[in-house]
Amino acid sequence: MINWPVEITRTKYLTWYENLVAKAKSRPLPNGYIEQHHVIPVCLGGDNTPENIIALTAREHYIAHLLLWKMSMDKKSHNKMTMALHVMVNGSGNKKQNRSYLVPSRIYEANRKEYVKVVSEIMSGPTNVWKGRKHSEETIEKMKAWQNNPVIKQKQSERVTGEKNPMFGKKHSDEIKKQISSSSTSRWTDDLREEQSKRVKEKWQDPEYRTRLEASRKNSEAWLNRDWKASGAKAAATKMANGWKPSEESKKKVSETRKAKIASGEIVPWNKGKKCDHLAGENNSNSNTYRIIDPAGNVFVMNTRQKVLEFCKEQNIGYHSMLDLVRGKQGKNHLHLAGWQATQNKIRNNKS
Repeated sequence: MINWPVEITRTKYLTWYENLVAKAKSRPLPNGYIEQHHVIPVCLGGDNTPENIIALTAREHYIAHLLLWKMSMDKKSHNKMTMALHVMVNGSGNKKQNRSYLVPSRIYEANRKEYVKVVSEIMSGPTNVWKGRKHSEETIEKMKAWQNNPVIKQKQSERVTGEKNPMFGKKHSDEIKKQISSSSTSRWTDDLREEQSKRVKEKWQDPEYRTRLEASRKNSEAWLNRDWKASGAKAAATKMANGWKPSEESKKKVSETRKAKIASGEIVPWNKGKKCDHLAGENNSNSNTYRIIDPAGNVFVMNTRQKVLEFCKEQNIGYHSMLDLVRGKQGKNHLHLAGWQATQNKIRNNKS
């Protein structure tokens, strides 16, 4: 007989469980793979003493938890046994476990339904321990420090990299993509958009939040280089390198939208009425000469913007920042601060 710390009604399941425990205690250790089982589960008041631990095969261990779930006991204890069986059926993630038994579909379905019901009751109403509570600032800082730990980041990355990623080598079918799109569209209602907008505006009223966000942005590569066009091109190139391509439908929509805005005057092309000398040759009657001096004092002379662009790519510096330097916009220009100099001379070749 087992001295249970909770009240359990005598049923066939209790008798079968006691017989299983008595058999395990009276026999030698089984050959091959075994698992340890608490006769009285720890969540019901059991301990880790040798008298409360027996060795079972994987199949016997599953049957033991199945019987515990079937026993007649108070609701709180029964809920604990429901969750314990759910872990047993779905696996607890321990790689050493080698459970080769098959779970009958009806038992799985019954346990799964009850598990969902138990979790729903726990997470709703007064039984939810987090209702009306928030993490303290100290706890939040500890969580951030843990998440920003390079070792933790590396481990998290390794868990989903390559073949470990459940979507490795797979693609969503067109039907699944449509379902995801439809589901997302239906959830994103006007009320939700308004609520999201209101929440973001409230966040921006917090000076600490704005300071933190601005500091994060100013530490980015694009902000440091002030090279927005190159940054956008780099992002697009990265997406293209990963296999992304805009669909013909997307291209058509973008083109039609831009044409409509130009026709209405909402957008004025930057080069309207201007002659572009980006690709101008040396014989161009109105060409520019760009004189660039690097921090080491080396002088480079170029007669077209295209050559300036190629030079910036070779030197791995921002093209638009260089143009600002050419126009005399120094100030906080990172190239000027690094010791670069640049000037522009207009050359006009008048034909006699």
